[in-house]
Amino acid sequence: MRPWVASFDAGLPTRAWSLAGSGGEHPDVHRFLRLDGMRGWLSWLVVLAHIVFLSGLQDQYKVAAILYNNGPQNVFAFVILSGFVITHLLLTTRETYGQFITRRFFRLFPVFLVCCAAAIAVAFGFGDYLSGWGSGPHYSPDDVRLVDFPDEDFAAHVFAHLTMLHGMLPDSLLPHAPDMFLIPAWSISLEWQFYLIAPLAVYVAMRKTGGVELALAAFVLTGLYHFGAFGSFTYPSLIFGAAGYFLVGIMSRLLLPRVIGAVTAPLTIALILGCILLISRAHHQIFPFALWGAVFAILCTDERRLSGANGAFLKLVDALLTKPTVLWLGRISYSVYLSHAVVLVVVQFVLLRLFPDISRLHCAVLLTIIGAPLILCISHLLHTYIELPGIALGRRLASRMRSREDVLLAHQERQARLP
Repeated sequence: MRPWVASFDAGLPTRAWSLAGSGGEHPDVHRFLRLDGMRGWLSWLVVLAHIVFLSGLQDQYKVAAILYNNGPQNVFAFVILSGFVITHLLLTTRETYGQFITRRFFRLFPVFLVCCAAAIAVAFGFGDYLSGWGSGPHYSPDDVRLVDFPDEDFAAHVFAHLTMLHGMLPDSLLPHAPDMFLIPAWSISLEWQFYLIAPLAVYVAMRKTGGVELALAAFVLTGLYHFGAFGSFTYPSLIFGAAGYFLVGIMSRLLLPRVIGAVTAPLTIALILGCILLISRAHHQIFPFALWGAVFAILCTDERRLSGANGAFLKLVDALLTKPTVLWLGRISYSVYLSHAVVLVVVQFVLLRLFPDISRLHCAVLLTIIGAPLILCISHLLHTYIELPGIALGRRLASRMRSREDVLLAHQERQARLP
């Protein structure tokens, strides 16, 4: 089995959560904060899935196997969320393409660079302790590693990662390019590819028949991807493999102004989607759509008209998604996502050196007890001293670009007025 990780975009500032640019302002930013809480929960489901992978619990306990095997669906749920959030950003801010992509680059790259460098150092020094459990009651290395060091083509892998386009390279061109060094990095490449084309995709989708055109393009490209037209990929790290999920997020955001406030029974919708998920033979594939359907129904709910079970359901959702601690987890979720693999393999290295005969269950418990606080602390430091300064740098650079463009535009206007 391959460990799966999630792809997601960082939370937007609270002031950006409005419907400006798409039908007017909406005063209720509270409903959108639930997406930050959702991001926090999903990031820790990824952490737990990798704890299961490293300790090998998926081979012994059904619950652990479900947690691990649902990893791919967490990926695609995050992809849908990213499509929604980036579309919202494009609708609510007036930026040139250069400004948009500059801010997005500095949102991703600083933490990505630090975590990849840490993964290279750990992979170079720790060897076999980087992998999950093989067969047998005691630890033996598996052939899959959360962090890895290439046997050859090191420079090529480094260059590909520095562009954040390593996910576009098939195995025939550069083996294991998407998942080399740090496995979660493959989905950062997927995210970056989406950023590069998101303004065009949203522009097309907003045209009269744009939604149909975009859906047709996604259908064709996804089909070609699955038939191997673009090469073989261990992970769905090429955007064509996830185009349909991004499309759902994009179209959800474009549809939102027309349906917001229309839902009066979110619990009923959530239960129906849950039943479809349970009875479907393809429930793994349906999961991200069912989850997003429930979340989108909550976003569209008219909270003033809720009572009884539906009102209680919404209060429960708020308790799970909008508490300060959960929102904090959402804010640091990008750092959690990229740093947790390095932290966990280091903790496992120490555990296996101290207790070579440790059981799988005891390994999982200790990885959780020791690893979780370390991940929180390191993620907080990354968020504070790398992530936020990177965001601020991107914002300053984008602002300078706008200033230069304003000066150029004013000059052109003066020239146009000359006889």
